[in-house]
Amino acid sequence: MRHNTATISLVSGPLSHEIGDSDESEASYRMVHLRGRYNARRAETQDDVLACQQLRYLTFIQTRGLEGAPEALDTDEFDTTCEHMMVEDQKTGQLVCCFRMLPLTDGSEIGRSYSAKYYDLQQLREFPGKLVEMGRFCIHPCLLYTSPSPRD
Repeated sequence: MRHNTATISLVSGPLSHEIGDSDESEASYRMVHLRGRYNARRAETQDDVLACQQLRYLTFIQTRGLEGAPEALDTDEFDTTCEHMMVEDQKTGQLVCCFRMLPLTDGSEIGRSYSAKYYDLQQLREFPGKLVEMGRFCIHPCLLYTSPSPRD
């Protein structure tokens, strides 16, 4: 049995030449596709973020039969401060999965997180290392309700 998986590598290093005004002393990460059916990448444009918001709407609102925003987008105040990750089908270019990440320098920033709106995370305030909150993870419904097809 062959699985439809992607192998992804995180490449560390300054990316100021790729993403603009990045501090070169700051370690940044980019996703590099090595092989497989899917390609993972960071959202680079407002249209990329919009595509993520549309997929989130489809997944979290529409497929559950809920009433949503008239513009058919799942948005909130965290979208502007988070990094959005996209997984796309290499053949079709279709966005099949997305999530967002909120990097935090240490536990003192935990109050900025989405989760802090709903949970008591005060015990993390003293954490000395870097943290990343990952959320709004969703997979396109067409992948959840169909059998995997063999790779071509």
